[in-house]
Amino acid sequence: MTLTDDVTLDDLIMVKDELSEVDIKAVCTDASLMASWECRMKVTNEDVRKAKENAHNKGILEGLYLE
Repeated sequence: MTLTDDVTLDDLIMVKDELSEVDIKAVCTDASLMASWECRMKVTNEDVRKAKENAHNKGILEGLYLE
């Protein structure tokens, strides 16, 4: 899958917001799936932004539990 010109992976990689290598791979995979679900051949910056937000939310929810 290719990227649109507005996607800058350097921003994703260089940000110091506790994303591991595995998280970055998950963000890229999730963004690619979002584009596929909408029958697009290119990943947009919005796809990457949403995927990154999903990765953060999943990390937060994993730390929560009910007693």
